[in-house]
Amino acid sequence: MSSDKLAALIERIASEHGIVLSQDDPVLMMHTLNEVLLEQNEKAHAELLSNYQAILEENFNRWCEYSTKKSNALINASMNLFSSVDSSKIATNVFLVRVFDRIGGSPNG
Repeated sequence: MSSDKLAALIERIASEHGIVLSQDDPVLMMHTLNEVLLEQNEKAHAELLSNYQAILEENFNRWCEYSTKKSNALINASMNLFSSVDSSKIATNVFLVRVFDRIGGSPNG
């Protein structure tokens, strides 16, 4: 703790509590110890957050890659299906699905 901060703390305690502390008072040593522990805690938390951020970014990138591959596979499968089916059958199926949707039924049941 810098001497300016320590002097400010001694002055604040004196003004608020009417007690004048000396530089070697155990209360001030505890205050310094608490500051050191808080600094160490802050560094540890920053490291944990950094590690967590790296894990989240890695998982996000994996998910993006997976979803891109999956969506491309679905698009390709759909394109292959539609290119192999006669266009008149597609139009008939689309028409039947729309009819069943309007009457509230299911083409399968």
